[in-house]
Parts: sequence; C-alpha cells; structure tokens
Amino acid sequence: MGFAVTSVSQVQIDGGAASPPTRVRELVAAGDCRTGRRASWRRPFALRGSVRARRGRGQKIGVPTANLVPENELLPAVGIYAGRAQDRSASYPP
Repeated sequence: MGFAVTSVSQVQIDGGAASPPTRVRELVAAGDCRTGRRASWRRPFALRGSVRARRGRGQKIGVPTANLVPENELLPAVGIYAGRAQDRSASYPP
C-alpha cells in the first residue's frame, strides 16, 4: 500500500505499560492524573460538566473554587486538584 511499518518495544511508565486504557483509568481513579496523561500519550485528563453553586467558602478565603457536576464516567480520586477552566470563548488558568 506504499508505506513502511516499524515495530517499537513497549514503553514503560512508572512500572506499567504506557498504552493500555485500563492502566490509564487506574492511574486517574487513584488521583494520579499526571502519570495517567504520560501513560496515555494524549492531552491532559479533562472533565466536562456544569458548575454547581455551593457555600462559597473558598471565595471567602481568597481561593475561588468550582464545584463541578461532571458528565464523564471516569473521575479522579476524591481530592483537591488545580486545573484550568475553559468555555467556548476563553480559558481561565488556576
């Protein structure tokens, strides 16, 4: 068909194979989104959803937060994560 194929050995990241989606899901579910990104060879882990208003405690101490109601099934471990918010017209760094 006019193209060449080159075989490469399997890449290891932090003791696990870099390509299987199961490994990436395990890393993200454990809260290790950085390694999950490296293992997936893709863009950073992302959540899509709407922001739910809560008590506003973060804003009161100068640390605004967004309580996201996610649409995706894969969620990282419970915790506090830095992120970047993006809408159709702009991106907001942490």
